[in-house]
Amino acid sequence: MAAFRRPVDCWKAGSDSVTKWQLERRPGLEERAMGAFPESPLCTMVPASPTCYQEPELCPGDRPVRLGPLCRWGTRDSGSGEVILPRTHSCWLGVPGFWLLTLAHPTHQDRLPLRAQTGLSPKAPESDSCPGLAAPLPLPLCLCRFVVSCTPSWFWGPVVTLEDCLAAFFAADELKGDNMYSCERCKKLRNGVKYCKVLQLPEILCIHLKRFRHEVMYSFKISSHVSFPLEGLDLRPFLAKECTSQITTYDLLSVICHHGTAGSGHYIAYCQNVINGQWYEFDDQYVTEVHETLVQNAEAYVLFYRKSSEEAVRERQQVVSLAAMREPSLLRFYVSREWLNKFNTFAEPGPITNHTFLCSHGGIPPNKYHYIDDLVVILPQNVWEHLYNRFGGGPAVNHLYVCSICQVEIEALAKRRRIEIDTFIKLNKAFQAEESPSVIYCISMQWFREWEAFVKGKDNEPPGPIDNSRIAQVKGSGHIQLKQGADYGQISEETWVYLLSLYGGGPEIAIRQSVAQLQDPESLHGEQKIEAETRAV
Repeated sequence: MAAFRRPVDCWKAGSDSVTKWQLERRPGLEERAMGAFPESPLCTMVPASPTCYQEPELCPGDRPVRLGPLCRWGTRDSGSGEVILPRTHSCWLGVPGFWLLTLAHPTHQDRLPLRAQTGLSPKAPESDSCPGLAAPLPLPLCLCRFVVSCTPSWFWGPVVTLEDCLAAFFAADELKGDNMYSCERCKKLRNGVKYCKVLQLPEILCIHLKRFRHEVMYSFKISSHVSFPLEGLDLRPFLAKECTSQITTYDLLSVICHHGTAGSGHYIAYCQNVINGQWYEFDDQYVTEVHETLVQNAEAYVLFYRKSSEEAVRERQQVVSLAAMREPSLLRFYVSREWLNKFNTFAEPGPITNHTFLCSHGGIPPNKYHYIDDLVVILPQNVWEHLYNRFGGGPAVNHLYVCSICQVEIEALAKRRRIEIDTFIKLNKAFQAEESPSVIYCISMQWFREWEAFVKGKDNEPPGPIDNSRIAQVKGSGHIQLKQGADYGQISEETWVYLLSLYGGGPEIAIRQSVAQLQDPESLHGEQKIEAETRAV
């Protein structure tokens, strides 16, 4: 495995941040086993929950500190136990229930494990009889079957399975020789073993096979076939002991294929209809029903797997049966529509959470009350009790009401916005009417835009203190002046004093001062002395 070294790119999707990391690696165990690319490949993991981090080794005697779940990157010293990286190397990713796992794709020339090289089991039969038959067959027939089974690997290379790629991805890598680990505590090079374990499995697993190889002078596409299962992909061998996920098997949901070369091509997709289990090919505007054999023989580029659980299916059927009973009940309960969708689609929906439509005080926020029907589902008492006993969570809600505390806070916030914007407009009009203002102050437009979004209701959170550090520069004498090319706005002294009294901050930057402020005290004293001497004469 490769260790996280430096961030490459970071972007935001809504309120969640997703970070790509460049992995720097040297040939290790997985290169010798699977022939993965030796040149720093890009590996992106988009997890279902909190964090993905690497664990480097610490000095002997240091106690490990547990940071957070999901995927653990670590090293193990021959003399010490597991060790964990500081939080500065953690990668927080926020796409619930989803992972993106990029695997290096081996070429035909790369070395593979014994099973992949020969296409046979490592253990050879003790006799010349064919396995699975009650009576031995003639030797020529067995030889013919052996030749037929090995012929594809002789012409098209070894058979590579998705399990082989996953095993190489999660394989431990020895850190020794020129690739020893540099300890951040003792500042010495030490031997170790670098490994990756999964602490929590996602509901949707996206596996990206790296079919494009980019060299210095050229790029090419790797078109070798990787066999993948339609059902029963088991990730149990790659789990950590502390893994909280109970369901470890996945079924294929869809496949993305690329037809063409590294320079150009066309994408198609195969997707399964979960209602009837039939597979369909999506090629631009054309949708065609296909057999699952065509899907299994496809040259996969991206694979989407979904957790499979017969117990979850039976649980849904039981809830439907309870709802169909229509038992009379005195109470009706409200449950989050978002959680109910998880129950209908996820293998492990987790505890019931109604905080998606409730405020911290237990009521309905005033801004959500007018569309509360889109956020909740009404359940009979017997269905609610069954779900609550099975999954826990909550809180139980059988009455919807607008939170009065939130209503008071919203009204106070609206009043504050109205006062601030009216005062600013009044002061700014007076500033624009001045032909030659004595003093002009500068304010950072970045902070001003945040304040403007707040007073106009586009942002619920008020801005922090005024921050003019981006537009200010300090001279050698300690005097603060405006930075050249800075993004700033001009306001009056009264406006500056008003905003400063509300938010604080600084520093104060004036681009035009009064004549008395600009005069040097020594020169002013000299002028007064000359005037006094003139009067005396």
